[in-house]
This record gives sequence, C-alpha cells and structure tokens, in this order.
Amino acid sequence: KSGSQMGFLLLWCTTQPTPTLANERDSPRPNILLMTVDNLGYGDLQIYNPKSKIKTPNLAKLASRGARLTQFYTASPTCTVSRACLLTGRIAQRHGLINQLPGLEGNYGVGLNHSEILLPEILKSAGYRTGCFGKWNIGFAKGSRPTERGFDEFLGHASGNIDYYRHVYNGKHDVYQGTAGKPVTE
Repeated sequence: KSGSQMGFLLLWCTTQPTPTLANERDSPRPNILLMTVDNLGYGDLQIYNPKSKIKTPNLAKLASRGARLTQFYTASPTCTVSRACLLTGRIAQRHGLINQLPGLEGNYGVGLNHSEILLPEILKSAGYRTGCFGKWNIGFAKGSRPTERGFDEFLGHASGNIDYYRHVYNGKHDVYQGTAGKPVTE
C-alpha cells in the first residue's frame, strides 16, 4: 500500500560454538529471536487475535515453538526511543535518547550515547552470535552502527522512513549490509 510503512528491528542470536566458549558449555542455550515492529497493534496478528485477517503463517509457526509475549510495555510511542529502550533495557530518561531522530542529520548522527551497554553486547559476552535485520534508527555515525554496537551481522537501513522500492531516504541510498556503513547496491 502506498503511504503505509512498517519498520522492524529483528535481533537474531544463536549459540553456535565459538573457540573460547565451546568447551565451557555444560548445556545448550536457547536461540533468541526478538522482533519489534512499528505501526502494528497487539491484535493485528492471528497469533494474538484469531479473528485478524492478516495472515502470517511463518510467524505463527515460530510462535508455536517458542515463548510469546502476551503482556508487553513499549517505553515510547516513537520508534527511535522505543528501540533504544529495548536495546538498553532502560527507560528513555536514563539513556538520554528521548526524542525521535530527525532527518539525515539525526538518523546519520551519533544517536544513542556510546556509553550505553546494548543487549547484543551482553549476549555476545555469554557466547551468542548476534544479528540485526531491518530498521536501526538510533544513530548511524561512525561508532553508532549495529556492527559497532555488538551485532555480528547487519542488513537494514539507518533511517526510519525508507522507500521500500528504491531504498532511498531523503535523497540518500539507505540499505546497508555487514560491516559498518557498507551500502548495499542493486
């Protein structure tokens, strides 16, 4: 639909052995898949509302095999702030990113303070491999990119308003993969 945009952030973690932790493991750890989606209500998906007309069979299959959050609080009505809260585990007033990042300057600026410890950093220290796929939207300056903030892999965009056909935000190509700041070309 034109004019309709949905951004998402997908965190993927797996316990594939690493050389330093392979011998230390006594029991396998669970894989973690954490998804956050903008502009989607609690009852919009059939896994939470069987009467919904939105069909998501793959999400339903994932949900049937794991834990589903049935009561969840979003710390902010804006995507920048809610993502920062989710990744830090702190309310906005504690991590300091209290407003939506505006325009190219904001989206490609520092964004979330570099002193904040993010969830992927904690998971990596516990032996997990991590990936981030989708909308980042918490700063994309050097040192702020997902692969510089604890993620092993990244495929997504820096801003919150990408054109999903041309992958452009405010005149700037905005799809990146892998190492920090490497643009994806078609």
